[in-house]
Parts: sequence; structure tokens; C-alpha cells
Amino acid sequence: MILVLAFFGSLIPGTILFLWLRGQKDMRPGYQRFCSRALVGGILSVIGAFLLSTAFSIIFKLTGVKELDPLLYRFLHMMILIAFSEELMKFLVMKKAVKGEEHSWFEYAVFMAITAMGFGLSEAIPYAFEGGAIHMFVRGFTLMHTSYGFIIGYFYGKTKKTGQKIYGIIGFLIAWLLHGLYDFSLSDEFEALNDNLVFIPFLLTFISAVMIIVFIRFVRKRRNDPKYTELA
Repeated sequence: MILVLAFFGSLIPGTILFLWLRGQKDMRPGYQRFCSRALVGGILSVIGAFLLSTAFSIIFKLTGVKELDPLLYRFLHMMILIAFSEELMKFLVMKKAVKGEEHSWFEYAVFMAITAMGFGLSEAIPYAFEGGAIHMFVRGFTLMHTSYGFIIGYFYGKTKKTGQKIYGIIGFLIAWLLHGLYDFSLSDEFEALNDNLVFIPFLLTFISAVMIIVFIRFVRKRRNDPKYTELA
């Protein structure tokens, strides 16, 4: 019963944030439609992420990566099979979901965050069976996937605005690094290194929570700023 309540409770922050983002007034026609498409795409992106992760797992097996030192293998597993697969698939799905029209810097940041939010909502289902109530609440209220999505979307929007691809690469690398390090910091191999490193997952969780606050402030302050709302 507690797990059920924790599961549905963990969905509340993301649902409220999505409705707030989609309900932004005075946005150009089609904005709400693309918000919905981004959410659905994000929910379905777990399928692509799973397939990509499986492909990397096969490559790891064929190349002997699994025979490496357990700590190194766990690091590569978390960084590539999990973090890279998920962040790349969310980004590709976002691009497909908003394809067909030009969008603003602001919209790319919002649509990518929503896509990541959809992924997080979908991923919450297996965590309801595998994780504890506290873990579900932490995931639900820090909206970690959404924070990573905002980082990628913000920098990708800047790339579209300026024409400089380096910004998009930087954004992806930051989100990938934060995601991978967080997952790695929760592994048994990492925890066995040193008890003093226990602060790292808490620090990464805090960073994610701060990024959500930054995202909300971005939406409130930039939704009417021509620099961010003109079509890229």
C-alpha cells in the first residue's frame, strides 16, 4: 500500500509542472500541441532507450568489456548503457516530436524538458516494483530527468539561435555526465570505494533540484523575451 501511494505521489510534481508548462498563456499557435507531442514522445522513448542499451550490451559482451575490472565496467555500464542511451534517445525523440516547424530557443528548452519528463514518468513504473518508497519520492520530487532535459534543450536552443553547434554538444555532455555520475554513485562498486563518498549522490540530487528551480525561473522570466521567443 505504501509503495502504491509513493508511486502515485511521485507522479504529482511532474504532472503539475507539465500542466503549468503547457498552460503558459500568450504562446504562439501550436505550442500546446507540441508540448503534448513531446510528452508522449518522451513516454515512448523508453522503448528506444532499452533497445539502444541492449545493443551496447551486446557490443560490450563481444568486445570483452565485461571482463574488465568490476569498478571500471560498472562505470562504463552506467555511463554508456544507461546514461548515454537514455539521453541520446530522449534528444532524438524530442527532435522528431517537434519536427515540421521552426521553434524558438525558449520552446526547445521547454520541449526537451517535457520529453525528459515523459521518460521519467514511464521509468517510474519499473521503479515502483524495484525501488523503495523513499527512492520513488526522491525521483519524483527532484525530477532528475527533467533537469537533464532542460540542460540539453537550453543549449540546443542556443545552438539553433546562434548556429554554433558547440553549444548543443556542451549541453549534451553536461547532462550525460551528471546523469552517468549519479547512476554510478548509487552502484555497489562505487559505495565500496570509500564511505566518505556517500555525499556524492546527495550532491548530484541537490544539483538536479536546483536545476528545476532554474528551469522554472527561466520559463517565468524568458517566456516574453524576444531573444528567447523569436523563431530560431
